[in-house]
Amino acid sequence: MQLLGAVEAMRNDGPWTLPEDLNRRNVVLSLSGGTGASNGAGGASGDRWRIGLMDYRADWTSTDQVPQRLIDAGTFGGRPFDRFDAVDPSDGGDTRRSSLSGEWQRDADGATTRLAAYAMAYQLALYSNFTYAMERPDAGDQFAQKDDRQVYGLNGSHAFDHTLGSLPARSEFGFQVRQDRARVGLFNTVARVVVDPENDTTRDDDVRETLAGVYGQTSVELAPWARSVVGLRADHGRFRVDHRAGEGTPAARARRWCRRSSRWCWDRGRRRSCSSTPVAASTATTRAASPARSIRRRAW
Repeated sequence: MQLLGAVEAMRNDGPWTLPEDLNRRNVVLSLSGGTGASNGAGGASGDRWRIGLMDYRADWTSTDQVPQRLIDAGTFGGRPFDRFDAVDPSDGGDTRRSSLSGEWQRDADGATTRLAAYAMAYQLALYSNFTYAMERPDAGDQFAQKDDRQVYGLNGSHAFDHTLGSLPARSEFGFQVRQDRARVGLFNTVARVVVDPENDTTRDDDVRETLAGVYGQTSVELAPWARSVVGLRADHGRFRVDHRAGEGTPAARARRWCRRSSRWCWDRGRRRSCSSTPVAASTATTRAASPARSIRRRAW
């Protein structure tokens, strides 16, 4: 059994007149173990497992961009002003991400079984002001982008060696499931305080995204310098977006079938793996129906 841990802490003010006040903290813990000689080949067998915990937090003050005319004028609000100053001293943000994951693997007689699960909590609040006071002359145009999200996932696969005729081959079957539960929004703010959550909010949505995929693939070694991979993958996505300040958005669903064709690889007599993307890693992109058209998820 092995225990691995690491801690990082950083603070930085930058060259700005308004200190950036960046504070970043990282913590990583990993506990792993196993039994037997688990190399997955030559009849050897064994189990391996790992549990990981990660936590990341950061907060900062941002100077954002400044108008050239203020730099040329040299003053703003009765005080000296240059390119290291800030128009809105409350711009900035804070974020955190915590995750717990677990993995298990068994190797026995040329076969490998893997199972992995994870859970993550993520938060982001980003405060910006790009137009200063054009839309709200009295209070300023600062706005906040917020994302409060929980992510859960489960992956599993089983791979084994066999022959097709006289050719050595390896097949793999697996599944992947992920669900995101999020509240995302775009709010008008003053000094990082939401002005009017009910009547002066651009968007405030509850989002549910569920992605599931199953796949199978077979790799055949045609020669020491050539290999063929054939696979089939099916992905299903389900999305729902409900506006907290108005009518709920109907659920949107999407399906995608993906088949990978044979690929050939060679390297002048040297043996190497194919460069084609395995079907275990889908490249399908699904977009939810309007009005949630801004939600875009790349499935694994």
